[in-house]
Amino acid sequence: MYVGTMKKSIVIAVGILCLSLFILGIVLVATYKEKNESKFEYDYTKCLKYDTRSDTFQNLTCAEFRNNSSGYCICFINLTITEDLYGDVPLTLYYDLSSYEQPNYSQSNLFYRDENQLLGKISETPAAQCEPYSYLNGIPIYPCGALANFMFNDTFILKKYGFRDPWPTVSHGMIKEEDKIGYRNPPGDLEKALQNFTKPPNWMKNVWELDTTYPDNNGIQNERFIGWMKTNWRRKPFWQLNDTILPSGRYFFRVDYNYPQTLYNGPRKIILSTYRIESNLFKLVMGTILLIIGLIVLLLSTMVYFKTIKKLREKY
Repeated sequence: MYVGTMKKSIVIAVGILCLSLFILGIVLVATYKEKNESKFEYDYTKCLKYDTRSDTFQNLTCAEFRNNSSGYCICFINLTITEDLYGDVPLTLYYDLSSYEQPNYSQSNLFYRDENQLLGKISETPAAQCEPYSYLNGIPIYPCGALANFMFNDTFILKKYGFRDPWPTVSHGMIKEEDKIGYRNPPGDLEKALQNFTKPPNWMKNVWELDTTYPDNNGIQNERFIGWMKTNWRRKPFWQLNDTILPSGRYFFRVDYNYPQTLYNGPRKIILSTYRIESNLFKLVMGTILLIIGLIVLLLSTMVYFKTIKKLREKY
C-alpha cells in the first residue's frame, strides 16, 4: 500500500511539473510579440535664452529669465539622428513635467471643473466648484476651473537644418477615442455658441481657436486640452508627424518658453517617441518546445496515473 501511494504521489508531482511547463509555454508564445520604443528625450529646463534682435544666445536660461519677467523667451534644442527614426505609428512629441503636481495637487480646487461644460451643455452660470475661475469681469469663463486655466502652453516647432519651413506635424490622432469620452463641444458653430463666454485668464487663445485647421480637434475636443485634463497622464501629447519615419539628419526644436515659472519651476522634458511591434523568436521557439514537451509528458503522466490507479484497485 505504501509503494502504491508513493507511486501515485510521484505521478501527481510529475503531472504538476508538466502542467507548469505547459502554462509557461503558453505565456511565452502569447507574448512573443514585443513593443519596442524608439525615442529622443531631452530636458530643456535650462535651455539658453535666444535674443532674436541680436541673433545670439544669452548667458541666461529661459527659466532664469522667466523668474524675473513675464516677457517672451525662445530657446533651441539640437537633434541629430544618425539612422532613420521609424515605427509602426507616427512619431509623437510629448512633454513631461515630472515633478509637476498640476499645479499643486494639495490645492483641492484644482480638480474642480464643470462637467456639464465639458459635455457641451451650455449654461451662463458655471458650476460653483470652478471658483475662483468661474467669471472674469462678470463674464462666465469657458472652460472654467483652475485645472483648465493652468493648461501648459510652451510650444515646440521641429525644423531640419537647411530647410526654411517647419517639419509637417498635426495635433490630432494622438489619443484613443475612448480617452475622448466626456469631452464634447456644444452643437453648432463653436464661436457663436460661446459668444457670451470668455477664455480662461491664463490662456492666449479662445477655446474655438485651439485647432482651426481641423474642426473635430477644436474646442473642448482638442487632444492637447484633453491630455492636460487627464491628471493621471505623465506624458502629455503635443503633436505628431504626418509620417511613421523621421529621416536621418540634423534637426532642431524651437521652444517658446511660455509657461510661467510661478506655476511650475521643475524639470521640463520633451520626448519624441514611436514604437515597433517586433517578434522575439527565442520566446516563440522556447514556448513552442515547452508546449510540446509539457503536452507529451502530461499525457504520459496521465496514462501512468490511471494505470497505477487501476492496478491498485485490482490488487486491493
